[in-house]
Amino acid sequence: MSEVILCQVPRAKQPFYAEDIDLKLYSIEELCYFMQGHLALLSPDFFSPSMTDWLGGELHLHRLAETLEKQRAGGAGLENLILPVFQEIGWLSPAGKNNLSEKIREMEALPEEVRMKQKGDVLAGYEKYTRAVRCYQKALKLSEGGEHSTGGQFRGTVYYNAGAVFARLFQMEEACECMKKAFDLLQSSVARNGYLFCVRLKDGEKVFLQKCRELGTEEADREEMERQIRSLPEPSVPKDVDAALNRWVREYHRQTDL
Repeated sequence: MSEVILCQVPRAKQPFYAEDIDLKLYSIEELCYFMQGHLALLSPDFFSPSMTDWLGGELHLHRLAETLEKQRAGGAGLENLILPVFQEIGWLSPAGKNNLSEKIREMEALPEEVRMKQKGDVLAGYEKYTRAVRCYQKALKLSEGGEHSTGGQFRGTVYYNAGAVFARLFQMEEACECMKKAFDLLQSSVARNGYLFCVRLKDGEKVFLQKCRELGTEEADREEMERQIRSLPEPSVPKDVDAALNRWVREYHRQTDL
């Protein structure tokens, strides 16, 4: 049985736009649901004047809007910005509130590069690939050097995820570069195979086999990769080429923000 959320406040005529994932929210319940499931996307900037204007103007939640404006002006942390929204409609039980508060504090205690990587992962899950890449690049920059720099394991994981996103965008040069750095740092079979897949898609079978030999890839692993590559669907010409082209262009724009 699916979950039903009953709205306590009338829906807005004009939505609040969650820019990161291009989502339109029409009620405070939808806003709570979004925030609860996407903590990695939240920052003080999320609680912008456009949000408080929407809460006060569209939903007529003037007291909440004023509370958020004061908290933001006073430099409040995320917990003091997020919880008032949930409390406005009693969205959380006492136990749920404590649990959410703990998650927020844990998230705020993370290094900035880790939070940026988590944000990139969420955006990649929504196929916002260009935005995800920017997050990964920022995470890598933040993790460079310094006393509190993040270790190679973290950087390797970020490079791997960035490589996967570049591959989704068919930017195979960048994908291979990221996957190679990921393998150099992680030295794992997963990172190696990711790199080899990108090499196969970018440079073809001959270079792929050569790289397999250079990296000492076992025959069973190579054959499994070859099997997976053969299982990829063959490209086909659609019946309505113009309609398909328009659909592909829209999809590409959605994923790349172009």
